[in-house]
Amino acid sequence: MKKQLHYVAILLVIFVFGCSTYKPPKTYEVVKEMTYNKSFDDVWNLAIEWFANHGTPIKNMDKVSGFIATEYSLSTRQMNCLDCGSAGQNLFAVQRLDDPRGNFNLLIKKIDDNNVKVTVNCFFKATSNVYFDGKLNSSNTIDCNSTGLLEKEIVEYLGK
Repeated sequence: MKKQLHYVAILLVIFVFGCSTYKPPKTYEVVKEMTYNKSFDDVWNLAIEWFANHGTPIKNMDKVSGFIATEYSLSTRQMNCLDCGSAGQNLFAVQRLDDPRGNFNLLIKKIDDNNVKVTVNCFFKATSNVYFDGKLNSSNTIDCNSTGLLEKEIVEYLGK
């Protein structure tokens, strides 16, 4: 009898956590590179201006290598720039995707005196919390995908 109860308990756990309907994030076509008919200094200054105008602190910056990196705090306005998938739920467990966060970097490379190539790399994560009977049962970090909107905003700004 104990053995049967053990199997029932295992099946119940599989049912509770296995029937969750979490849907992973979609994959998006992202334009993250652009070449500009501008000088390196013009593009560099526009990049610094973008960070300042958007209240985004720069974590690392090296003009010689053309590298700018940041820790990016997302506001509700910026939530459309990432896709973490859809949280799941079943009879006993509820999943919540909390604390979306990310960072990004720019690499600005001089091609010649009047041409520059810029690459924007975005990295996003969130915390997947699973609640069972109203109590946190498990928590882990998941990768999110960029929708390409942040990259588009930046490359368009640098092209003005």
